[in-house]
Amino acid sequence: MNSVFVLQHSYERGDCDETKFIGVYSTQALAEAAVARLSLQPGFRDRPEAFCINEYALDQDHWTEGYASVLNVCLLDQEGNMRVVQSVCLPNDRYQLIEYDHPDEMGDYRHGDIVSCEKREGCVWVSGLLERPEGAIS
Repeated sequence: MNSVFVLQHSYERGDCDETKFIGVYSTQALAEAAVARLSLQPGFRDRPEAFCINEYALDQDHWTEGYASVLNVCLLDQEGNMRVVQSVCLPNDRYQLIEYDHPDEMGDYRHGDIVSCEKREGCVWVSGLLERPEGAIS
């Protein structure tokens, strides 16, 4: 056996990805049989198109890059209105703002700025500028 077949049920619900890891099978046919069995169960039957079978070679890295945790944060734009932008979570409760579409609408902040945040009013709010890296888009 040189590979396995991973079965998941995955879909988007609002802003969240919902994924159920179902099982690992030695053949595509066994994974497909599991889909047939589970397709009748509550939840699964409501989204039969969300089943996903992927083949993975054994003894091989399948995630070869690092990752970044992304969090939506709130700040005030030029007119004093709340604006939600994405940020990359950094160590030590720091966040780097990432706004590619409208960096000029971020009030006092810029794409690339490293900021501190605090949670209030059900949102994580930018509370201060910690660092403006060279080349931050203004």
